[in-house]
Amino acid sequence: MADGDAEDKADHLNSSTTPFPFFDHTAHKKLIIPTFHTTLHSNTHPQRLKSSLWYSIGSIVDAIALDQDLNATPQFIGSLTELVWSQILTSGADLENFAKHAGRDTIDTKDVLLLVRRNEQLKEVLENALKEIKK
Repeated sequence: MADGDAEDKADHLNSSTTPFPFFDHTAHKKLIIPTFHTTLHSNTHPQRLKSSLWYSIGSIVDAIALDQDLNATPQFIGSLTELVWSQILTSGADLENFAKHAGRDTIDTKDVLLLVRRNEQLKEVLENALKEIKK
């Protein structure tokens, strides 16, 4: 590459017309295998999913607030939605990793029980439900 070409490229990368100054986003291409985590981070459905989650959480919080004569602000519902969304992403990635570590492509009940191992009450509920299903 000639010095002039390097300067032109540097000018292009430093210009304010690129979405990411100082980063040549065309130079680094990776193969991304779609997984739960990358699917939720793609620009196809996450906003719709998050909106549905916000609506569901808002409905539950409103019902509890009415029943207990409380008030829940939209900011509270938004913050709770962000917390739950973050937990969904983390749990999904953990479940994928548990299955992958076990040499499987599919998440199964063992992975879910491993995920909830620190919450004894939830683990017990899930184990009882699993026993009922297997009857």
